[in-house]
Amino acid sequence: MGGKENIILGIFPLPNLSFMYGVGAEKVSFKWADWDISKVYNYFKAHAMDLLGFYHSHASGDLPIPSHLDVLTHQKFHLKVMMIISLANLKSTKVAAFSPLPQLTREKLTVIKDGAIDKYLLELDIKKSARQYLEEEEKLEKRVNEIISEVIEKYKEGK
Repeated sequence: MGGKENIILGIFPLPNLSFMYGVGAEKVSFKWADWDISKVYNYFKAHAMDLLGFYHSHASGDLPIPSHLDVLTHQKFHLKVMMIISLANLKSTKVAAFSPLPQLTREKLTVIKDGAIDKYLLELDIKKSARQYLEEEEKLEKRVNEIISEVIEKYKEGK
């Protein structure tokens, strides 16, 4: 999954090569080729996105809960988002998202319609800019107060 911050803007499906490791291996594990990962990085870079995380399905288990290996893999690559899809009941597929760093945390999923994504990203940029402006304003106010304090101290020392 690629995107910006924690917003998934695109996906790049990878084939599961576990079938090469024995009968049924593809049902309990996932293997990818290094060249596929290179394609993913290049694709997302070309589209101004970061690699945010991996998504995959679990064929058994009603709840989409990441395995220990899922968490370790995401932590190894310093990825922000992990999405698990439970396929145990195809009439009621369940999806869950997690942040694996610094510790595993379940995240709320929000689906944004294609037509609204530009507006959503613009609002996000505006909020980010506003935060940065307020931080800079706070730094400047702190520095002004320091200068005023220094001037007052020098004035007191001069008397």
